Amino acid sequence: MIVSLALVAAAGVFVVVATRKVVKLTRIELEVAKQQTEEVRRQNLEIEQAVSPRILDQSDLSALKPFAGSEALILFIPDFEARRLAGQISLLLDMAGWKVTMRPETVDIRDGVYVEHVWATIKYGDPESSKPERIDADRKLSDVRRAKASAIAGVIAQSKIEVTASYATSAYADKQWTPNLSHEAIRISVGLKPMTYFTQKRLEELKAKNPGGNVIFGNQ
Repeated sequence: MIVSLALVAAAGVFVVVATRKVVKLTRIELEVAKQQTEEVRRQNLEIEQAVSPRILDQSDLSALKPFAGSEALILFIPDFEARRLAGQISLLLDMAGWKVTMRPETVDIRDGVYVEHVWATIKYGDPESSKPERIDADRKLSDVRRAKASAIAGVIAQSKIEVTASYATSAYADKQWTPNLSHEAIRISVGLKPMTYFTQKRLEELKAKNPGGNVIFGNQ
């Protein structure tokens, strides 16, 4: 009888221990499943953001209004999303009092948005251009043009749109600016939305397969 009671007690302890282990294992599995679900949700959100069209916030014109009356040339590739973004930029500048010219571009435009200003309008070899007062005056105008381009790029960047501000030489502007547009105008090129998400994911996979090794992939 005593032996039987001991066996029953031992069996009961075993059942309790086993039950606790099962409960603990279930909690761990639930936590792992929760983490996996959160990771999938995060990745889906990243993919959604990567493929969603670019939207420009047009509520803040304060950085652009000081340059009201300035000219801007907007070029865009024949793509619906790029054309729509170009239209949003045009509307934004128009509301800020800028004079905007839009033109579809048939030549290649790099992915992203590029805002260019003319760095210098002096012509090298021209005696008039080499005069100190002419150089000083052109430097001041160049500073204004750079400020205009920076203002546009800054407003675009606030909407988390990839944008690059750069400058162009006068000789380049002679070919790329339209004939009826002065070199004081800002040139904005709108290309495809950069799709770096999948490229980066592929790079991470290659690095994981080759830890500590060299991976040559694109520009990295």
